[in-house]
Amino acid sequence: MSVQFKDQQNIRYASGPKGLTGFVIKWGLAKDAKSAQMVLLVIAVAAVLIGGFFAFMGGGGENSKPPFDPETAAPDPANF
Repeated sequence: MSVQFKDQQNIRYASGPKGLTGFVIKWGLAKDAKSAQMVLLVIAVAAVLIGGFFAFMGGGGENSKPPFDPETAAPDPANF
């Protein structure tokens, strides 16, 4: 014996992607979750490359001093 209702409705609300993936889709940079994740991956790789560039290549201008400058180092007591 089964019970059936006259107003039986199966309503499902589909929620879209959440978080950064949903944000990328909302901005129109991607059409679905998979392409949004690829966009985020490209952004992450670009951020790492730019950060590495500034960390390892920056700071070589005229005003930079070497880590040890013998002219400004403390005098050696043995040479007095």
